[in-house]
Amino acid sequence: MGLQTMADSDFPHGRRYYTKSGYFTYLGDSVIDRMVEAVAAIPSSETQIELAYLGGAAARRGASETAFGDRSAPFIMNLLASGSEASADAGNISWIRGLFNKLRPAMKPGVYLNFMSGDEFRSECMKANLLPTLFCLLCVFFAQGLVARPAGAAAPAGRINAQQNANGSAASNIEVERWVKPKSGWLYVLDPKPDGGPAGRVWLVDPETGKVMGSIRTGDNADFALSPDGNRLYVASITEGDSSELAVIDTAQGPVIQSGTVKYREVADVLPAFSDMAVSGDGLALRIVIDAPKSADADSFLLATFDTQSGEFLLG
Repeated sequence: MGLQTMADSDFPHGRRYYTKSGYFTYLGDSVIDRMVEAVAAIPSSETQIELAYLGGAAARRGASETAFGDRSAPFIMNLLASGSEASADAGNISWIRGLFNKLRPAMKPGVYLNFMSGDEFRSECMKANLLPTLFCLLCVFFAQGLVARPAGAAAPAGRINAQQNANGSAASNIEVERWVKPKSGWLYVLDPKPDGGPAGRVWLVDPETGKVMGSIRTGDNADFALSPDGNRLYVASITEGDSSELAVIDTAQGPVIQSGTVKYREVADVLPAFSDMAVSGDGLALRIVIDAPKSADADSFLLATFDTQSGEFLLG
């Protein structure tokens, strides 16, 4: 966790970021000249060009061994725009895209999943066949979550409200649009902003064919967790203010069989999104991170437990 968080102070939550990346087999004079020329017109003192060398021990790992895939190129570049004001977005994004387009002819094919912005996330994942890597990366996030979020924490009484909605009459921003019963090995992929707007999607993907077999529409800041037996999918997304909808989906048939409200669910407006939900190994509990700051300047989190058998939150 220390390695994962060592740069947090340099890239604080709440700032505005935009990135593009690529690999080089060789850094020729023309590539270096274009980078130097671009720095002269850089729009922000916090926008940067990052170059990293991938040789040595790192290059001796196979593409399918870790969440970081193809290591055959010796150099990786990340163009990172950073700013605090929305008014600066256009200039930062234009600079990143302009430099990237000039350098692209010298790059080898491939993208690094962590160095991608929302406007290219889904298309590049499909085009570069990154679904196995994405699955591995999500597994890493999940494992870190089990370490970082103790199971003994409890949600404060009165902060959680779960309401059963068996007849589906209440308005919902989570809807199964089309569905095929999942087969072994298929993946659930969260697409936070597929259309550039606030709504998201959870895609059911066959990684062997790259085809999308199912689609679940969500609201903003979506998240999901799958039961160990694969029979239940728990999907959450923002409805309004600090409230989120939590929907329980029968994966065999596709319907939403229960929905309720979660107050103060922790959300992260970053890509790739990290998960704040996980189902216990026995499938009996869904745990959700709840934002409970001690003050305006001191973050604090609690862990709410949803009883998957009774359909109710266990309040502490």
